[in-house]
Amino acid sequence: MRPATTPLPAADHGLIGDGHEWALVGRDGSIRHMFVSQDGDALVVDDQSFVITVEHLHGSRQYYLPDTNVLVTEMHGPAGVVEVTDAFTVRPAADRIGEPPVPRGELLRYLRVLEGHVTLCVESTFHVITDRQLGAPTTVAAGEDLWFLLRWNDSCPPFPPERLIDDTAAAWRRWTDAITYQGPHDHMVRRSALLLQGISRSGSAKAAAAFHAIGLVDEADVGDNAFRSQPFEPLREGHCALVRYGYLLVENLLGQGLVEQADMLYEALSATANSLGLHGERTNPATGRILDCFPAPATHVAAITSAVALTKAAR
Repeated sequence: MRPATTPLPAADHGLIGDGHEWALVGRDGSIRHMFVSQDGDALVVDDQSFVITVEHLHGSRQYYLPDTNVLVTEMHGPAGVVEVTDAFTVRPAADRIGEPPVPRGELLRYLRVLEGHVTLCVESTFHVITDRQLGAPTTVAAGEDLWFLLRWNDSCPPFPPERLIDDTAAAWRRWTDAITYQGPHDHMVRRSALLLQGISRSGSAKAAAAFHAIGLVDEADVGDNAFRSQPFEPLREGHCALVRYGYLLVENLLGQGLVEQADMLYEALSATANSLGLHGERTNPATGRILDCFPAPATHVAAITSAVALTKAAR
């Protein structure tokens, strides 16, 4: 595992978001690319950082809590294992299942030591609310937990971190309960929907139509104004084959009645996503490396629409 100061490949990131703000979290516990919206101003932050990592990091993995935009980064040190749970905290919408969660205006980083002991390196150029001192390495043992909070909305009272994580996960699951898609590509459809809602990068009729196809918006809402349009500037690396065109080819094959070939292509395209199910805009066919925009919203729109088309064709 490379040092935390070294930029990671694009695919070694997960995305968290609440529909207003988003951030990319590296497998080394670093946040170096974030979008925030405060007092009506939108700001992409890529010249500051918030790093929570393990000294002498040996390895790591990332996963989402099921059906949520809550991301867990598990990091292994020489003598212990720690997990960092990251989320832009949200509350459930008040009116009905399927309504997007309501942002609380804060980013929570909640840390637990799972086994042994680890020496943590915590650095932030942001003003962080915490009960620990930043900067100096800190040794923590199994059973201990820490929390760090970035806030830009003072209207919400602070809650215990475990409750914030649980409430946020429950709010996202209440939203995904409205997804009507049932088919073999359920994981990709759900992850794509969560990505798109998390960044609110859906100011197009195509994205709205994709959401409508899986039950997340009413037919009357499908249009150019169905979603807020937020700036999204993902990581970029190199240039190669567009994955989105592959998903469009899936629909083309279905139009020719070639259902089996279309399904095989969809499976191959899904395999080009990273371990979290996030697509880049392009991949290198020779190496499988994710390149250019990551994650790529338009690719995930195409992943949803082609999965729906496949399921209809198979009936």
